[in-house]
Amino acid sequence: MLIIIWVLLCFVVAHYANKKGDNGVAFFFVSLFLSPLIGALILAISKDRSEEMNIKNKVSKKCPKCAEIIKYEAVKCKFCGESFE
Repeated sequence: MLIIIWVLLCFVVAHYANKKGDNGVAFFFVSLFLSPLIGALILAISKDRSEEMNIKNKVSKKCPKCAEIIKYEAVKCKFCGESFE
């Protein structure tokens, strides 16, 4: 029973790693071999890369005027009102 809970917690850590833009498979194995707690602590310390991944995958972009993150298809910034081409 303890092994099942251990593996489930490793999957939880891997899921949140994917949401932060990190490698979920790597976090799964780190959590599996060391501890889900250690994997979660490393994940908590790591930088959130989800914005970078969204910009790279053209899901969002930065407004050139106010630098806020907006949708890639936006023609007008909802924060500052800057219009795009």
